[in-house]
Amino acid sequence: MIFAYFAFILAGIGVAALFQALFVKTRKPAFLLCSVLWLLPICYEIWVLNTCTGECNIRVDLLYVFPLEIGLLAGVSLIGWRAYRQHSR
Repeated sequence: MIFAYFAFILAGIGVAALFQALFVKTRKPAFLLCSVLWLLPICYEIWVLNTCTGECNIRVDLLYVFPLEIGLLAGVSLIGWRAYRQHSR
């Protein structure tokens, strides 16, 4: 389970870096928005990882917040992908 947790963090950092590189290349604000919105949950998860002292074995935020994060990130990624497709034409 802990491997999947770190894999999510590393993948999120990679996706944010990809959107940041696309923003630098194209200067479209949609890519900057995608990058920032990908970094926000990653920063939150790193904060939780560093501040958890052991009593957070059952995290309620994973039941409620994580599905919302996934939906938001999927939507943002779709917007970024569409902007990339329009720019590449």
